[in-house]
Amino acid sequence: MRENSDTSEAGRPFPFWMRRRFLLVLVWTVLSCIPSWGQPEGVHLSLSATGKGEKQFMTVLWYSREAGAVQFIRYGLTEKELPKMVKADSYGMEGSFFHKGEMTKLTSSTRYYYQCGSDKSGWSSVFTFVTPPKKGKPHPFTVGIFGDTQNNEFNEQFQKTAEIVGRLAEVRPDLTLHMGDVVNNGSVTADWLSFLRIAQPLAANAPLMLTLGNHDVENAKGPRFQHPFSSFNGLFSLPGKGTDYSFDYGNVHFVCLFSGVAPVAAENGLLRYGPDSEERRWLERDLASARKSRHTDWIIVFVHYPPYSFGWSNVKRWQETIAPIIDRYGVDLCLSGHRHVYERHHPLRNGQPAVDGWGITYVTNGTAGGSPQGTGGSDYPTMAFTPAERMYNYAIMSVVGKSLNYEVFDSAGEKTDEFELNCLR
Repeated sequence: MRENSDTSEAGRPFPFWMRRRFLLVLVWTVLSCIPSWGQPEGVHLSLSATGKGEKQFMTVLWYSREAGAVQFIRYGLTEKELPKMVKADSYGMEGSFFHKGEMTKLTSSTRYYYQCGSDKSGWSSVFTFVTPPKKGKPHPFTVGIFGDTQNNEFNEQFQKTAEIVGRLAEVRPDLTLHMGDVVNNGSVTADWLSFLRIAQPLAANAPLMLTLGNHDVENAKGPRFQHPFSSFNGLFSLPGKGTDYSFDYGNVHFVCLFSGVAPVAAENGLLRYGPDSEERRWLERDLASARKSRHTDWIIVFVHYPPYSFGWSNVKRWQETIAPIIDRYGVDLCLSGHRHVYERHHPLRNGQPAVDGWGITYVTNGTAGGSPQGTGGSDYPTMAFTPAERMYNYAIMSVVGKSLNYEVFDSAGEKTDEFELNCLR
């Protein structure tokens, strides 16, 4: 006799309506455990626009997998009430759909809450951020700094990067800077998406401002040499042209330089910021204006290829091109990446250690994912500190008026270096 599985304990068959209801509940339960195909992923903030006076803008970007999904941003001053809503601009590329929207008329130095998505596709978690201080205001703020997150050896799935992101997210910085080489191969859109998904706990709560590295752009010589890939243009919304740009954050003027593929460019007469180049004219105008401004206490440059570095990462022609401009306009701090070793140089003036006051501090920020490289450089003439062992690392920079504190940590959260700068102007 065949056993009937659709029976009660007494052996009577379950009514059809009960069997149907059970199946519907089962299907609903299974589907509810699967993220919606249109669910927002890779949520990140960007300071792509600047406000006038007290009013600020904040751009939100994310991606989803659902075709034709209309998505929104809703935001407000409390986590439970998000009364303002704006529709996102969307377009598809390589099977994903990119979304971008702006939160407008925000007040300076104010905490906001937001989420993105839709009722149909599902909403993201509620994230939070603090708007930048009004230009020139010495309001204290914290910057998370990392770079070279490329998904190569030991970081194929951005697992090492995830550790660094977790450490930075615990600090809850107001702003993040990335030193370039975001991915190992900028032509692979899936890698950009994976990075943004990993970076979301940090970048969804603090604007992600980055410079491009040599792994992020076209390396082959030709008409597209040193050009960003379409993935970058779709997934990020940075000031200016998105490669060379600047922005003010309180009493600090940040300048992002795009060093391209400096070694190859130097050999072929294609080095960026050369004499009479468009980007050099822009940079000199920008730095001159910032240096004259009564609102600016600090000028901080961030770039991928370091102007000063030990070993093969030191591209002499790049140093000879960019360092004199940095000197001329009194930049206070130059942050870079590329070499997967942390390096801090003595404050320099015209390439020599400054002995009587002001000098430019150059820092190479090591790696937050790309395979750590060999140590060395402690005997380099300008070197102030470099660790004796390989490590992944990140930095926390705190700006309080005319005082700047810079702390460096390894992936376990142990402090490896610290220095302080004081504005002498």
